[in-house]
Amino acid sequence: GCGPFPDAQPRWINQPSDPDTRAAAVALYAALMADVSLDLIGASGKLLIEGRFAASEIFTRALASLRPDTHVTTAASEADVSFGALRLIDPSLRPASSLTRIAPLNADIASLRQSWQQAIPESQTEQSA
Repeated sequence: GCGPFPDAQPRWINQPSDPDTRAAAVALYAALMADVSLDLIGASGKLLIEGRFAASEIFTRALASLRPDTHVTTAASEADVSFGALRLIDPSLRPASSLTRIAPLNADIASLRQSWQQAIPESQTEQSA
């Protein structure tokens, strides 16, 4: 009942049996959902990914592929939002590492996005537009 498609019923199409392949598919799904959500809020230009999502190379690189006009970066855990809040107290603090620019996947996933969007009932895609 939440997200860009609140009435859609989740389902697998060709569910992988291998756990690693299934984890990769979940990361791709999360990138597709993030892409739709970022479109809904009109995000553009720069995108910082942090926390657990920053640790997923498939998620971050897929999102960079889906958003080629966006400068996608990740922050190490020591430079996340909580560190930013701490810097409000002590502005002299500096993170131990810098942001990392994310390269897109070496594969065109535009057809995956198109297939995924076509599998969503039309009534759901109208709500997200």
